[in-house]
Amino acid sequence: MANDPFFSTPAWWRLRAKVKAQWKRAAAPCGLCRQPLDWVTKGAVHVDHVRPRRTHPHLALSQSNLMCVHAGCHNSTKKRMEAGTDLPAFGADGWPI
Repeated sequence: MANDPFFSTPAWWRLRAKVKAQWKRAAAPCGLCRQPLDWVTKGAVHVDHVRPRRTHPHLALSQSNLMCVHAGCHNSTKKRMEAGTDLPAFGADGWPI
């Protein structure tokens, strides 16, 4: 995905910054493992699509389809999610349950 031009667009960078700021302010946990996020270490937190862009392109820039996750959780859990299993549960407030 590093070569995907989508992740270089100004719209993505603005939305990514907004989502990170919101999750950090709320001290929300990782959207996958529910453990606290490391906001100090650069690259430790990823903004990730709940529903993959490949199958849900209309949600690519939808804030409600984004969550903050640990880099390790993103890399190890994302494959199962993309297969349609283990999707995280979100409450009415938009935060992971």
